[in-house]
Order: sequence, then structure tokens, then C-alpha cells
Amino acid sequence: MDSREVGDLLDECLGAAKAAGRQSTGVSEADRLNYCSCRDLLCAELASLLQEAMDMKWPFAPEKWQYKQSVSATDKTNLNDLISKHLSQLLDLLKASIRAEEAHCALAVVFLVDRYLYWTDDSSRLLKIAKLLHRRYPETPIAPQLVIRQARLYFNSGKLQKAEYILSSLINNSGTTGRWIYHSESDRVLVQAVSVQVRGTILQKLGLWLEAAELIWASLVGYYSLPQPDKKTTQGTCLLSYSFSVECPDSQRQSFLQQAQEAFTIGLLTRAEGDLVTSKQELHTVLKAAYSLTVTHKWLGTPLEVVAQAVQACQNALSSFYSYCHAGTQDKDSLCTEIMHLVTQVKLLLRVEPFLNSDKGSFIPDSYRNVKDTSVNFTLAGFAKIMRRFQKYHKSLCETTNTHCRDAKDELEMDRGRPCITALWTTTGTLNTEAQGGSHSSSVHMPQKPESTDILGSSWQEVSLKSSGSPQLSRIQFNSIQFNSILFI
Repeated sequence: MDSREVGDLLDECLGAAKAAGRQSTGVSEADRLNYCSCRDLLCAELASLLQEAMDMKWPFAPEKWQYKQSVSATDKTNLNDLISKHLSQLLDLLKASIRAEEAHCALAVVFLVDRYLYWTDDSSRLLKIAKLLHRRYPETPIAPQLVIRQARLYFNSGKLQKAEYILSSLINNSGTTGRWIYHSESDRVLVQAVSVQVRGTILQKLGLWLEAAELIWASLVGYYSLPQPDKKTTQGTCLLSYSFSVECPDSQRQSFLQQAQEAFTIGLLTRAEGDLVTSKQELHTVLKAAYSLTVTHKWLGTPLEVVAQAVQACQNALSSFYSYCHAGTQDKDSLCTEIMHLVTQVKLLLRVEPFLNSDKGSFIPDSYRNVKDTSVNFTLAGFAKIMRRFQKYHKSLCETTNTHCRDAKDELEMDRGRPCITALWTTTGTLNTEAQGGSHSSSVHMPQKPESTDILGSSWQEVSLKSSGSPQLSRIQFNSIQFNSILFI
């Protein structure tokens, strides 16, 4: 399906959701039969996934390789490939479910297609459908993945306070969100760990790299405390941030930088100049990998004139990306081509070349396949202890936001009845920042830094991480799958 066809189907689903909120005339026999027919048409694998989503079996849609120690060829297909192949069927089922007032099934479909549509820039319309269904059927559970997705969209659109409120609510409430039922404590930990990681990503993109590293490190403790460690995490930024810290032993700094370099290189190798990327999210991910690789090369001693040229190419690509984000459909292909050409310039300047790799279905170098993971003694109790360190801040943020949000009273009233998930923000109002006296209009406080002519920031000797009392990052030896600069949820 092309983007226009997807958009048309989503608009039909959105229209059905709006109509469902206005009428309660009952379900016609035709709508009931159409719903049953759409479900029956699903292949066995999709039907099984849909039922598991309805049963709240997992808080995030899983990948086959996500929890496996040894990944076979049959495990290398991503869920997105399956969703892409059957997207038309799933969106037809979504529309039929809405018309048949099968809210549980409808929200399960939204859950399954969420990640795929995020990477095609269609999350906004999908979450509008989820919000309308939530208002109409407040007792129906909504997956934590969708709640966190809303935080990502708020962050991407610059609504940092709303994004922080969602993440802090999940962190402070141990992942509790409305009627969603967790089947294990480890699922709660996973939701908390992802929330902390996304919060760290927000700080990292604001330039607060060391504060971000502390949160990302906390999320890694959560991931590694799971009975089956989640391999679907991002490591490159964490490795790079940690190498800037004075807590990083001098003898290991070069090694961490080299590992970060490999992680970002793998991210760039996933796309070639001729590839047509049709998503803002994916373009942004490629640009982030290019810039992060440039930063890493600077600290590895690449000549400054080469680094400066790579930085200029990244800046030009970012300018084109800004135009892409505001361009009409007819101009996006040419802008995408321009961006990917500039990324190719960065790859040439930094001599990015494919690794020796015997597996055509993977970008992971052969040299990683013989690396044995080092066991770590992280526990759920240990992660809970780290979360308590952040509890006071996250609780304060939630209380402050509730006090100064125009719609907070309505949100809290609905939440007392348990059907509403506070974090999804079912109302459309904006934060009343004027009531906060100006100086507190954002919960993100930027520290004052001296001006610098350094094109990529200060040296690591001038900064340090706050002491967290958590184990040193050097205890982990990341395996091949974890070297991935693309962030998933």
C-alpha cells in the first residue's frame, strides 16, 4: 500500500470512530457480519497475535528475535514486515471493529499496527482513533506501548512538558495505566525501563548528554534485570555518553568510543544513497546516526578538517530535513534524495564501509558473532532501588503538571473512576504555562554553559556523571544484536 491509500483508510477509520461517539443506535447485522468476516480473513499468525494483544499478553508488541539467545534465519523477519504485508486487512478490520462496537478488538489492532505506522509518519491519526475509542469505551484497556507512543509524538512536536508528564506517570506508578493488566512484574519493569530510556533520549536531544546517560544507564539495569533480557534496546548513545564521563577509566575510553563508532556505523549501513526513505522518523534516525558518528570520530582523533566537513554535511542535511518536514507530498522525494546524498558524503568522509559479514540478512559484523556476553547480576529489586532515586522528582513533576494544566481537573476526575488512563491525555487543551510564573513554564531546566568555539562540544575532562551507586557500564559486553542505533518500541 502506498502512503495515500494508507491515509485514506485511516481517515475512514477516524470517521467511523467519530460517528461511534455521536450515536448509540446499536449494531446492524451487516456490521456484525462484516466484522466477523474481516477477522476470519486474517492469516493464522496475525489471528494469534491479535488474540494475544486482546489478552494483554505483552505491553509491547514483540519481535521473534527479541528474547532469544540464538537467533535463527526464521527469526530475522521483523513484525513490521508481517504488518506491512497485511496492513490493508488490518485497517479494514479496525474500521469493521469500530462499526461493530468491538472496542477491545479495535484497540488491539491499533496496538499491532502502531509501530509500523510510527515509521511511516501516520501515528498522529492512529492515536486520534485510539483517543476517540478511549472516550467512547473508557473501560477498554490501552497498551502501554500506545501511551509511550503518545509521549514520543508530544516530544517530536515540541510539547516537552506533556511528554515528561506521561513518562513520569508511568515511572512513578510502576507502569500502571488505566485498565491494563500486567501478567508479571517483569512486564512492569520493562515499561518503566522504556519510559526512563525515552526520558533520557529527551535530555540527550536537548544537549544534556551526561544527565541523559544516567537515565539510559538506569534503563539498561532494568533491561538486564528481566528474566529474559530485552535485546531491542539502543546502545550507541549510551556508549558515547559514558565515554565523556570522568568515571570512565582512561584505559577503557578508547574501547568504548570504538564500540560506539561501530554501533553508529551499523545504523548508517542500513540505508544506501539510492534508497527512498518515506518517513520523517527514519530520516531523523539516519541523520542522528550520521551526526553521532561524526562526534565519535572527533574524539577518536580523526583530522579536524574532515570532521568539520562531516559536520557541515550533517547541518546541510538537517536543513533539508526541516524543509522535508514542511513540504508537500510532491516535493518530499527530491528532498529525501538530497538528504541521503548528504548522508553518503558523511559516510565517504568518515570512510564508512560494510563490515565483513557472511549473513546477507543482517548488518551485524562477523567479528561480533564470537563475542560472548558477560553475565551481570542485575535484579528487579536493584532496579526498583534505582527507580526510588527518581521517584521524588517524577512525583513532583506529575503533581506540578496536574496543578497547572487547564484540563487536569477533568483528567483526575476521570482517573478516579479507573477507566481513564491519565497519561493518554484524552482532552485537547494546552498547558497553562502563564499560571506558573514564567520561570517554570517547562519542566526541563537547561544549565548555563560557557560559550565555546568547539564545533562538537567540550572535552570529557570538564564534565562528570552524578554518582548513582550503580554498577559500572564496563561490566557489560554488548552482543551483536544490541549494537543497533535505531530505537524501537
